[in-house]
Amino acid sequence: MFISPVYAQTVPSATAGQDMFTMLVQFALVMGILYFLLIRPQQKKVKKQIARLQAIQVGDEVLISGIVGRVIAAKDDELTVRVAKETDIKVMRLYVTDVLNKKELDKKGK
Repeated sequence: MFISPVYAQTVPSATAGQDMFTMLVQFALVMGILYFLLIRPQQKKVKKQIARLQAIQVGDEVLISGIVGRVIAAKDDELTVRVAKETDIKVMRLYVTDVLNKKELDKKGK
C-alpha cells in the first residue's frame, strides 16, 4: 500500500575503474596537502628546538617550566642550573622550555 518496491541498479564496469582512480587521486592530493601544511612545518619546528637545546652552554639563562635559572654545568643530556643563591638543580636538556640569553633579549628588544 504505502511501500513501493525498490530495484537495485547496476553500474557499468567501465566507470568502476575510473571511480577508483579518481578516488585514489583525491586521496593522494589530500595527503599531500596535509603533509605540506601540517607535518612538514612541525618537523622543522622540532629540529630547530632540538638544535637550540643542544647549543645550551654554561652561563646561558634558561626557562624550565616557569623557573628561570643560569646554567653552571652542562653534560651530554643533563644540565645543572642555579635557580637561587646556593640552590642548584639538575635538569634533563629536553625539559628546558626556552633559552633566555641576554644577547637574544637585546635583539628582540631592538
